[in-house]
Amino acid sequence: MTSVLDREPAAVAAALAALTARRDAAARAQAYEAAARIQEEIGALEWVVAPQRVTAPGGEADEDVTGWTGDVLVRLRIRRGRVRGWEQEACARATAGTRAPAGWGPFLRRNADLAARLTALPVG
Repeated sequence: MTSVLDREPAAVAAALAALTARRDAAARAQAYEAAARIQEEIGALEWVVAPQRVTAPGGEADEDVTGWTGDVLVRLRIRRGRVRGWEQEACARATAGTRAPAGWGPFLRRNADLAARLTALPVG
């Protein structure tokens, strides 16, 4: 799995092919809800391994920004204008550390929503 997270092309392709095969098999068996969940996993994996294109205004900023949805708080660690880390934690209130520069709110909420959905997916 670390090879997928390291974005090794062969590992990413193999993981996507395996998920696609599972999705197609579920659809053939008319297990449409399972096929839909697997399709969400495919989308999540594609998002996780996509090239980073997020930059902070000013280009050299070091800051931590947070976004919240449901019960998940996501913190992005920005160093020298690039996202260098992502953490998530259970959080019952939006005011618990939510902080973002103008314009970042929708992006951070989308990431928090994705983190919440990924956390809810079965592992294995």
